[in-house]
Amino acid sequence: MNPNATGFLLILEIIMKQKKKFDAEALDAKRPRYDPETEGYGSTKDWRRAFGERMGLEEALEVMAGRGPRAILEVSENAGPADIQKAYRKLARQYHPDRILETGYTEQFARAKFQEIQAAYVILGGK
Repeated sequence: MNPNATGFLLILEIIMKQKKKFDAEALDAKRPRYDPETEGYGSTKDWRRAFGERMGLEEALEVMAGRGPRAILEVSENAGPADIQKAYRKLARQYHPDRILETGYTEQFARAKFQEIQAAYVILGGK
């Protein structure tokens, strides 16, 4: 078995034992807010770093709540990085909270689903 998969399963088992309920709003409230008026828009390097800091492995495992990342992104076990990225972008576009008027989803559902999709992408090494 892949050492990364073994580590993933151990961490997942620990989190499942803790039985923490995922609360998207509380998690979002913990994140620092960005104000472009005072902080400026930054460089491409800053944006990439900020994206990587959005969700770590531990938080991603908590968000996924026992579901496998490949099941969430709807990709097969032998899907490559390009397939994973394509699936991530498709689902992120579909469930993005900014598109609730077009999709008809509630904001809470879209936010929770979007965070689950992001978590799966983080686990599969897509940052």
